Amino acid sequence: MKKKIEYFLVLTLIKISKILPIKANYYLFDKIGSFMFKVLKKRRNDAISNLRLIFNDLSEQEIEDLAKRNFKSIAITACECLLLLNKKIEVIDLIENIEEATKSIKQAFTDNKNGFIVIAAHFGNWEILPKFASKLGFSQLLISKKGNNELIEENITSLFRNDERVEIIDKEGATGKIIKRLRSGGVVGLLTDLKTSANMAIIPFLGKDAMTVKTVGTLYVKYQPKIVPLFAKRVASGKYEVIVKEFPEIKLSDDKEQDIIDIIKMCNDVYGEIIMENPEQWFWVHRRWKINV
Repeated sequence: MKKKIEYFLVLTLIKISKILPIKANYYLFDKIGSFMFKVLKKRRNDAISNLRLIFNDLSEQEIEDLAKRNFKSIAITACECLLLLNKKIEVIDLIENIEEATKSIKQAFTDNKNGFIVIAAHFGNWEILPKFASKLGFSQLLISKKGNNELIEENITSLFRNDERVEIIDKEGATGKIIKRLRSGGVVGLLTDLKTSANMAIIPFLGKDAMTVKTVGTLYVKYQPKIVPLFAKRVASGKYEVIVKEFPEIKLSDDKEQDIIDIIKMCNDVYGEIIMENPEQWFWVHRRWKINV
């Protein structure tokens, strides 16, 4: 019953979003973010606890204000996803630096026989990145974890993410397709900034030990694809600056396990740099620093 209620609520929001003007959508979801901050006690407490851990120089009021802005940021991301789903806007409408972003992405995906791994984070609006890359003509294999609500996942999320150049597969059993895509020189997209349930090591994330998925390191040690950090940072205009970062140089040794650790630490450092620039835009409502031994 709970899943059906959640599904009905999301369908209702989709219908409301379709009716309202674009500016009214943004206003509504800003208020929804504030409302969620008040009523989702567990998520609010998780965000505040995480922020307190990382920003121990901020006052309690500053931490709470930052957490509230974080809820609003996530709500705005959801708003834009619904606007895209309802075809009220195009992904190009959301990009501030179209010419620069186009050039950077095309340069990043220059010919590489070992393929490409895009590492992105739950930051800004991560959902627009594969859509923008698709507009530029790049086919992608995205690895995703299925949501807890099958109704929403199958009837809404899949519909939103569907694209002729984007293939989305569940992380379970994805290895074969990932290897095939990399060997063909293709693009594989991964979100590895959050804690998962398997194949992890304890690595500092924003300066604090955290369970970190080893996938990127493992794939690089075996296949040497180019690693491309890609982010969409919300700027003052309300649009997004698409940022392609240079991944640090990797020097492999005879110790494969240590190489894997070094690479995923580099990933965490890249994530940390973009997150600390605009911390309100990251997904602080996740229990990132819970260590399972």
